[in-house]
Amino acid sequence: IHQSNSNATITVVVDSSVGQPAPSLGHDTVLTGSQDSRVYYTNNLFTWNPQAQGRLSAIGYSMDRWISLSGGNLVGWAATLVLEQNGSFYRYRLGLPAVLNTWRSATVSNLAQGDFDRITDLTSGTVDTASHPDFTGGEIRFGTVFGWNGGSAGQTVANRFDNFTVQLTYDA
Repeated sequence: IHQSNSNATITVVVDSSVGQPAPSLGHDTVLTGSQDSRVYYTNNLFTWNPQAQGRLSAIGYSMDRWISLSGGNLVGWAATLVLEQNGSFYRYRLGLPAVLNTWRSATVSNLAQGDFDRITDLTSGTVDTASHPDFTGGEIRFGTVFGWNGGSAGQTVANRFDNFTVQLTYDA
């Protein structure tokens, strides 16, 4: 887990009260000031090495997302697939309807390396749309990210995800 801003209190949770079905994984965040922030989840055991296992030709993913918010307004959110390769983070972001306390499902297939953009600022989520992962290169770690822009002190955000799967199409 990588937290991009230390001005928030973040607690990672396995939540037995919500899920598709319960439990779900996520985090609770209490903001300590006006800020942008992101929490990146990648798994050391959820990897693919194109050089050893085969060149990736496409990636797909699906996940269920849920969010609760107190002390602010939800403007937008997403189901985002994150790739970590050679010290850089890349993302594909699928926007979701801004609805609180409701599970939303997202499924995306046939993503090419050009569909992922390198994240240049882990706190704001700014991306370089001309920089992409290398589907023939070094090991790729998979995950997701939760983030917000312009939160205010005292605001509490509960993010959850469930049924997260990644499908890889590769050349043997």
